[in-house]
Amino acid sequence: MSNGQKFSSHYKTAKGENRAYVPIRQLETLWFNTGTLCNLECQNCYIESGPRNDRLSYLTREDILPFLSEIEKENYPVKLIGLTGGEPFLNPHIFSLLEEILSRGFPCLVLTNAYNVISRWKLKLLEYNKKYPCLMHLRVSLDHYTQEEHENQRGKNTFLSTLKNLKWLLENYKAEVIAY
Repeated sequence: MSNGQKFSSHYKTAKGENRAYVPIRQLETLWFNTGTLCNLECQNCYIESGPRNDRLSYLTREDILPFLSEIEKENYPVKLIGLTGGEPFLNPHIFSLLEEILSRGFPCLVLTNAYNVISRWKLKLLEYNKKYPCLMHLRVSLDHYTQEEHENQRGKNTFLSTLKNLKWLLENYKAEVIAY
């Protein structure tokens, strides 16, 4: 029964109406949004990330510690920790987040657009790939195999730079790199 406060009941709204509810059977993947700032302003962005959208502040190591500790304490069957954004590699705390996740042995999937900002972190990515082999995975957003269609979503002059960085990742980063 709802007490008139928002989100006080899984089953009823504050007005007492039935609420859609899906019971959690188990926690397999835990997603963290690292912030809404992004180096691109894509037409199809689910949270309208962009160079001027700072509605969500950057996630820090301290923000994720309670969740990681709870997973370990309760022995939840988490198979993957996901980092999304905005562009996660714009978050100045990205490698402290990754260090905390990977040092605990959790596989981590980072969603990235691989546009320019990846170039800034090449040495660090190689370091983490060597330090935590096969634990850190990158998923690169590529909206289409043609420059025209990709840039219709991601903006002008984004395609070739993204391909260049994707090629570097495929040649140098020895973990799973997925373009979707």
